[in-house]
Amino acid sequence: MTPEEKFKKEVRFVLRQIKEKQLYTPKEKPIEYFVDYSRSSRLPISPDKEELIIGKLEEWGTIKIQRRERDESLNDISFCESFYLEILQPKFDELYRLYESGGSYTENQITVPESKKLQPIIKTKSLELIAKEIGEIDTGANLIDFLTGCGVDNNLIEYPQTKWRMVYSVLLTLASSRNKEDKRTLFKIIEGACHPLMYNGDKNLAKKTADKFNSFLEYDNFFIKNGVLWEGWEDPSGMMMWGDKDGNRIEPDVYLILPKKIDEIYVYWNELIKLTKFYFNNKDSQDDEINDIYFEIIANVEKLLEGNGCGGLKEQYKKPFRNIIGCEFEIQKQGLNADSLFVNLYDFLGKITELSLPDKNNVEKIKKDNATFFSKIQNYMAQHLSKKELTQELSEQESSTAKIEITKMPDIKIKGLEKLPKREKKQIQENVLYLNRVGDFYREPKEKHCYPMSESEGRHKIVRYFVENKIYDYYPTRELAIALEKDETSLMKEIGKINTIIQTKLKIKGKILDGKRGSGYRINPNYKIILKNG
Repeated sequence: MTPEEKFKKEVRFVLRQIKEKQLYTPKEKPIEYFVDYSRSSRLPISPDKEELIIGKLEEWGTIKIQRRERDESLNDISFCESFYLEILQPKFDELYRLYESGGSYTENQITVPESKKLQPIIKTKSLELIAKEIGEIDTGANLIDFLTGCGVDNNLIEYPQTKWRMVYSVLLTLASSRNKEDKRTLFKIIEGACHPLMYNGDKNLAKKTADKFNSFLEYDNFFIKNGVLWEGWEDPSGMMMWGDKDGNRIEPDVYLILPKKIDEIYVYWNELIKLTKFYFNNKDSQDDEINDIYFEIIANVEKLLEGNGCGGLKEQYKKPFRNIIGCEFEIQKQGLNADSLFVNLYDFLGKITELSLPDKNNVEKIKKDNATFFSKIQNYMAQHLSKKELTQELSEQESSTAKIEITKMPDIKIKGLEKLPKREKKQIQENVLYLNRVGDFYREPKEKHCYPMSESEGRHKIVRYFVENKIYDYYPTRELAIALEKDETSLMKEIGKINTIIQTKLKIKGKILDGKRGSGYRINPNYKIILKNG
């Protein structure tokens, strides 16, 4: 053993002794460090060196010797001395962690060095959040048993104190160490805190904890999957590799998935589809602002795809077009048209939802957190409707309060209809349908042709979703099922029942919701459905 190694070992011993004394000493009192100069002492360090190291610690600015008291009552050659110490934070804890992680103090530095060895492999804020979660799991005594069971040295556990701070101190020390066993112990703690047995066998609670931890760990390329903590790094080729505490690796073609991140990609891609549809329906009234919105959506999508947990979507992603204004000419050069463009956009949306079905609460939170941006999209669309679309909207509003011209009593005639043949008048009346707020779906006269659905009924929600979103083009069944929070099979059954009942009640021939295999559903273009407030 070299002198440097021997000195380092003895400094670590003294630091541990002081740390242990600190745990037992009230905060307002100085720590008494007892040095026994008796020749019978069997400590792994001589008392002379112990005294010298205490002096060094004061020189390094980590402690202050308040006073010394000597007891010479034993005999002529043996005596004891008490050093009353004041701990100087944060330097003492920094030095303590440095030596516990295998490092050592550099003499020519005035303060404790923040070397690379001290940088934890997981961000300190992430460790703090994980420690707070673990601190809520059990009592202090049980948590100490949990930590020691994972392989934590008792000397690292500072208790009594706040539970999460005790756990945080341990996590920080282990994460700052370059010792392989310390890293393995760190992995065990994080994995163990996600085990169902920590929650009396409740797998749902364990999964929720793992999901929380993943949201903290993703920024350092760590991920928990099936109870195992994986660490990620890039190999020389740029491929992301993943390994666990036992040296096992995930093959490069196996991708990790973070559901919350997939939800974000879903939200932005869905907005991209809406924006593109809006452009194609209102090309004559657009300006450069729509390009800015498009660029911002694409930037958000690509930023999310660059991170971890996207399940291989990055490899399947292709930027739809360079600019949204004039994109029809760009895709034309590629041999595509608007229909094939939307097939590609919906195909990628399907790949997103195949990895992880969107969580309604997450989607709402994402939109709420980015409310300014999504409001900007809505406001732009409202202000840039084409004349054709605007006229259609106005006519729909006016149709709900159409003026009736009374020409001669007792006959009542609707202006414009008197010139049409009776057969054509009847056809127009049958093709104009109404849905009111309480769920009545009808055509005139309402008292003869009405299907009353309650306001909260599932079928009313389905029909209203189609009408409010003006789904006159086929929309994928999978996306409809997600939006309406149903599975595809039950949704198709419900649509079938809706069509049958409406045909019977309203005495019309065609289906209201038209379906096409492989394309989805739409409102039958032969019918005009108007929302009524009454």
